[in-house]
Amino acid sequence: MSVTSKIKQKGQLTVPKEIMEQFNLSVGDVLEFSVGEGEIKLRPVKVMAIPKDEVWGWQPEVMSAMKETDQLYAEGKLKLYTEEQLADLFADLDAD
Repeated sequence: MSVTSKIKQKGQLTVPKEIMEQFNLSVGDVLEFSVGEGEIKLRPVKVMAIPKDEVWGWQPEVMSAMKETDQLYAEGKLKLYTEEQLADLFADLDAD
């Protein structure tokens, strides 16, 4: 499929309706421009909005620890606690 769109003031470009529908794009979606061999290519990019106070959870070392925990759980090497047991566990840890 080949469609055209005219660049407007401030470099704005309208994505044709056919392309929007074909790629299920919506207002606010992000497109990545790549340049090479005399061409400009666009592709949709999926982004995640992460609240600033939760960014720590996406750090590589945290993600690695979570992956390791999932593996240990799959191997049956973790003990599961009820909510009440957790309260007792934390109380015991604080007492030490």
